[in-house]
Amino acid sequence: MVSEGVSFKSSFVIFIILTILIKNLPKDTRNDTHINQVNIEKLVAAWETCQVKISSVVPKSAIERDLKARQILTPSSKCVLAIRLLNCCLAANLILLCNDVNENPGPDQVNVSEIKGLRIIHLNVCSLCNKMAEIRLFCDRHKPHILSLNETWLDGSFPDNQMSLAGYRLIRQDRDCYGGGVAVYVDELALDFERLEVITDIEVIWFELKPSKGKNILFGAFYRPPNFDAIIFVDKLEEMLRTFARDDIEMVLLGDFNFNLACTASLNTSARRFLRATRRFCLQQLIKKPTRVTEISSSLIDLIFTTKPELYRSGVFPVGFTDHFAIFGVRKLHRVKSLPPKFIRARNYKHFDTDLFKCDISHVPWDIIEMENDPEFAWNLFKDMFMSVADKHAPIIEKRVRERIVKDFVIREVSVAFVVNELTTFKLSKATGLDGITARLLKDSGSVLAKPIAHIENLTITTGQIPSEWKEAKVIPVYKKGKRNDTDNYRPISVLPLISKVMERAIQLQLLNFIKENNILSTHQSGFRKQHSTETTVVSLVDKILDNMDKQKTTGAVFIDLKKAFDLVDLDCLLYKLEHYGIRGSSLHWFQNYLTTRSQRVKFGQDLSDSANVLQNDFNRLVIWLEQNRLVISEEKTKTMLFGTKKKLDAAQDLNIRLYGQNIKQVEQFTYLGVVLDKHLNWKDHVEEMSMNIGTRLKIMSRIRAFLTLEAAKAVYNGLILPIFDYCD
Repeated sequence: MVSEGVSFKSSFVIFIILTILIKNLPKDTRNDTHINQVNIEKLVAAWETCQVKISSVVPKSAIERDLKARQILTPSSKCVLAIRLLNCCLAANLILLCNDVNENPGPDQVNVSEIKGLRIIHLNVCSLCNKMAEIRLFCDRHKPHILSLNETWLDGSFPDNQMSLAGYRLIRQDRDCYGGGVAVYVDELALDFERLEVITDIEVIWFELKPSKGKNILFGAFYRPPNFDAIIFVDKLEEMLRTFARDDIEMVLLGDFNFNLACTASLNTSARRFLRATRRFCLQQLIKKPTRVTEISSSLIDLIFTTKPELYRSGVFPVGFTDHFAIFGVRKLHRVKSLPPKFIRARNYKHFDTDLFKCDISHVPWDIIEMENDPEFAWNLFKDMFMSVADKHAPIIEKRVRERIVKDFVIREVSVAFVVNELTTFKLSKATGLDGITARLLKDSGSVLAKPIAHIENLTITTGQIPSEWKEAKVIPVYKKGKRNDTDNYRPISVLPLISKVMERAIQLQLLNFIKENNILSTHQSGFRKQHSTETTVVSLVDKILDNMDKQKTTGAVFIDLKKAFDLVDLDCLLYKLEHYGIRGSSLHWFQNYLTTRSQRVKFGQDLSDSANVLQNDFNRLVIWLEQNRLVISEEKTKTMLFGTKKKLDAAQDLNIRLYGQNIKQVEQFTYLGVVLDKHLNWKDHVEEMSMNIGTRLKIMSRIRAFLTLEAAKAVYNGLILPIFDYCD
């Protein structure tokens, strides 16, 4: 028995070495269908080298004992050991045939944003209100163009602005009672769509996507509760599909249908009926893996159907804030065909040697040119002699270059759904223009007026002509500071007709998307941009100052205020820049009409009128640019300031920046976009300014507190005091 144990140990060591040798074989060889025949030759060679390799693993004494034990083994014992070794080798071969096997690969780490195309994601969120932070992070990571959510658990008490996502348009279908609900977020900058109204007791949102290229896509976002009668659901689904389905349109259905399609071989009657209904309309299901997994069950109930499955890449990935997996489908988009290649003739300097060229050019008999009296002949002679040397050292070749595709900005038509959304979300506090149409009237009748308003706005796009009343502003002067009898101390507020605001909003979204796609704006531009504000500008400046302080440097700054900047924008310069950046043709004509022949009427009360150092050099360049663009700097409001530590500032000289021959006043503190900056950035002055503003408001609030309910007092606090704390916090 002892000898058998020793023999088995040494055989096991040999097996380990053989396994290592087999695993190191080429992968193609291991996967060959004739694996056993190929491996026999390899195993024989490996076995012959085993005696050498085993000596480095097993002590010599153990090998000698094993050899002696083998000599006294009976044939039957040797057979048993051989069978054991053969079984181990066969098991190793079977494992190797499985290719690469990870011990614990873990879940797939999917980032949908890395997949090019139209990104569509669906998720059963199980209460949207308390998961908005997670949804915002989810969208920031995966960047879906369309995000469908089930079981939102929303009702009329949750306003749209509370559920909003930056850059997305929200469509909701709330349930009248607890639970359920469907919501869809659509990328408002990249996509144009129209919601389709349907009267049904099924929880569904239908909308039609209108890509700039290709055919429209019809989407249906569904949620079927588990207790909803399956037969009724399928019948109503077929009825809606018969209503919306067309030969010229692609269809996509997605949602939590609560039909378990995990095992197609054992589907229940309801699931088979559901699949038959979808197949009648050529809809194919994309999701193949379970979407809800518990300790005791696994089900595939979150589904995506499409009539164009060949265009989609789909999958499933887990999220940490709901018990359902997220499902996605990314649709291939039509690529813009590149322009045909362009060939140019240019000199090839790949093998150009400057010294050899100079040597050859110096040996040319240039003296003979001085013998010529005819300038034309002399020039041709010079050219021929020069070209003979140039062609030798830098021959002319044809180079293929691709034209860069410069996509022009084209204004798309405004959809009825867009107008409905804009009208019904008007704030009642919006000021009324000269047309007398109030926000409340438009909000209450938005669903009725949307179609004719959309038609008028689309007429302005096709014709390039905008109604004159849409360009007539009611100007209300608002006092700022200083002497009240000085008109320069009033800020003009222009109020346009509200319907024209809908048109402006549509063009604004399209233009912003174009600017974003083509990276036209500077990364330092914060004004009038989403996810940017005065806070980002302040933080950027303060970061640079603090960084210089850490490096023991001072920072010079010039705070500039443009005098009536918007009033002094030159129209010709603006139109030239629009054309330069790709806004041409009919789109440029629309902007030209929009910006010209504008009028205004001033309303005051009840009266309405009838219609030398580095910083200096940088500053000088800025002044020149402003003058070229016909903009004027406000000398009174322009200040300079030097930032740094106390030690550095004590040793530093004043900035002495000059504007129009006069020194700009240097200050020790400056209110920059509402934040008081001092030269040491210790924020003492800013805190004192905040305290004074808050104290004034608290005194006012204390006087009226007795007359306010708790909710009204909270509203006053949130409107007057809390913003002071929150700004740039």
